[in-house]
Amino acid sequence: AAKAKGMTVWVVAFGTSLPELLVTLTANLKEAGGSELAIGNIVGSNIANFGLILGVASLLGPLLVEHHLLRREYPLLLMVSLCFTGMAWDGQLARWEGVVLFASLLAFTYYSYKVQRAVPAAEILDVATTIDAAIGKSSTQPLIDLGLLGLGLCGLGLGAHWLVTAAEF
Repeated sequence: AAKAKGMTVWVVAFGTSLPELLVTLTANLKEAGGSELAIGNIVGSNIANFGLILGVASLLGPLLVEHHLLRREYPLLLMVSLCFTGMAWDGQLARWEGVVLFASLLAFTYYSYKVQRAVPAAEILDVATTIDAAIGKSSTQPLIDLGLLGLGLCGLGLGAHWLVTAAEF
């Protein structure tokens, strides 16, 4: 059950960040103005995620945070935020900076995977099952699920293209 909970967190984390990633990639593949749109997208997304979502959620009730997040990941989050601020200070991100940030994402993903497997099941918050008991159950229609996933990914790509195209005007 602990592995399923960890996987749920990964799917939610990547799923909520995928629109920003696709918009950023689409903007950078365009010739003019891509980096400004990408940086604005990243900074705006972080402001919305931290300020709006965490702020409103904490107004509704206390937020439960796993102990290992406070010790390991929050200091890393602060360090990466400061590093990104330094990289973007001149208003652009060089290709090598993007490579460093992407390599850091891969390293952090691997690190999170290893840490999640080492955390005792008793310390993992059972958020998914407290929301809906059906979340932890296996799908009975995997082909339909894969089709919907593919449709959603196509929709995200199309939406990213439309957003970048509209922002160029």
